[in-house]
Amino acid sequence: MVLHGLFVTFVCATLIYVLERIIHRRVYKAEKQFDGPPGYWFFGNSFDFINKSSKEIFDQVVENLKTYGNGRFYKIRIMHRLGIACSDHRDMEVILGSNTLIDKGVHYHFILPWIGFGPLTSNGSRWRKHRKIITPTFHFKILEQFIDVFNKNGAIMCEKMEKEVNGEPFNVYNYVNLAALDNIFESAMGINMNVQKNSETTYVRAIKEMCNVVNKRVFWWILRIYPIFRLSKYYKMQTDALNVLHSTTVNIIEQRKKELAVRKKLEKDDEKDEEIEFYQKKRMAFLDLLLESAEASNISDEDIRQEVDTFMFEGHDTISSGLSFALWALANNPDVQQKVYEEQMEIFGDSNRPPTFNDLQNMKYLERTLKESQRLFPSVPMITRKLNEDVDLPGGYHLPKGTNVGMIIYSLHRDPKVWPNPEKFDPDNFTPDAIQGRNPYSYVPFSAGPRNCIGQKFAMLEMKSTVSKVVRQYKLLPSPYEKHKLQLTSELVLMSLSGVHVKIQRRSNSFS
Repeated sequence: MVLHGLFVTFVCATLIYVLERIIHRRVYKAEKQFDGPPGYWFFGNSFDFINKSSKEIFDQVVENLKTYGNGRFYKIRIMHRLGIACSDHRDMEVILGSNTLIDKGVHYHFILPWIGFGPLTSNGSRWRKHRKIITPTFHFKILEQFIDVFNKNGAIMCEKMEKEVNGEPFNVYNYVNLAALDNIFESAMGINMNVQKNSETTYVRAIKEMCNVVNKRVFWWILRIYPIFRLSKYYKMQTDALNVLHSTTVNIIEQRKKELAVRKKLEKDDEKDEEIEFYQKKRMAFLDLLLESAEASNISDEDIRQEVDTFMFEGHDTISSGLSFALWALANNPDVQQKVYEEQMEIFGDSNRPPTFNDLQNMKYLERTLKESQRLFPSVPMITRKLNEDVDLPGGYHLPKGTNVGMIIYSLHRDPKVWPNPEKFDPDNFTPDAIQGRNPYSYVPFSAGPRNCIGQKFAMLEMKSTVSKVVRQYKLLPSPYEKHKLQLTSELVLMSLSGVHVKIQRRSNSFS
């Protein structure tokens, strides 16, 4: 009886395996073209990431790119789903440069409960429609009005950092994260939450909890199975966080709609009193601009909510990552920091005035420094696309429709075939001559092609303003402790599990 049962099980398993190979034969055929870690029969590489932390997975992906496929790409198969991890600019150009390969990969699904089908996650005609609507909101004339916001919140951050002067190394990420939140609240929603002065607000806690849930679902494959996720503690965390995040955004949208209606009525009545002057002088947030566009573009309140929540999601963690690693890089490269400081002195001299838009444009060396920081520490170290059509890569490689392509920006930016000394922090990698000699897809910290990051100019202005304020006031020094060595990982954005530690001294000509 036992033998009979084993025989039946063997026959059934064999039939399932044969049918699987027939139904998904294009996947298995494509898989043979690529090198990669060995898989297990029917399951492929399904077990490669079990019980591994985000850092272990990140390190494994980076190491596999060096081990397999001559540093260009390697394959991963989960059951019948084929995935390719690549770090070569030739492949990036094919995927990112396409006007049709714009569908985001499966990992973005776990953000949907928060931001819905906003500009980050939507595809096809919906994405094109919304991209067209929001693009004018990032015109430089509109971005210029946010410089005062960056300057104000940067000054608050430096004031908060004052207690660290001449002290032990501290995690600078904690400071820049709260400043970035204040900046995105004011620029996206037009409200001042004073996060830096009250870091334990309900909304801030909800953001942290939601990001934690998304990270867990990205890296813990068991939580990707919805019925199991539904029974886990993370489902309640997500539900509670979303109640706060969505209700806050909806309430603010309603408030801003009423203010917009009042302003329009006053303008229509051609009134010239204090009330209309108040509304005319009030800074226009991205939300206000979306509300104005909504009337002409038939955008629902839910669509607007998704757009604003996307701004909140993308506009604080990415910039927090970028700023913290930029300050760490300056602390650990004193020669570069000195050049950045000298440029600040050339622009401001003995004045303690905040930078203007034109001042920020003139910070050429600081811009090169920030670009180099994004090369070594890209805020988004990997992005994915799910192919909606068959694709041919250079060299005769063929990818079938449905393949998930992971583009490992972190490894792309350290490709020794492109960068002369890839591990060295060198802002001269971004002189005009150096840029001219490289394929543009060799450096994509804000992605590239039609789905490039629409907020990259906003991000650069914010980082320039903040770093300018810090460098003019403080001298940054590295931490001497081994425990503070960077432990990089990808948790939606690039993070260091050990923190991003620096020390600071007040400059002799500081105006604090």
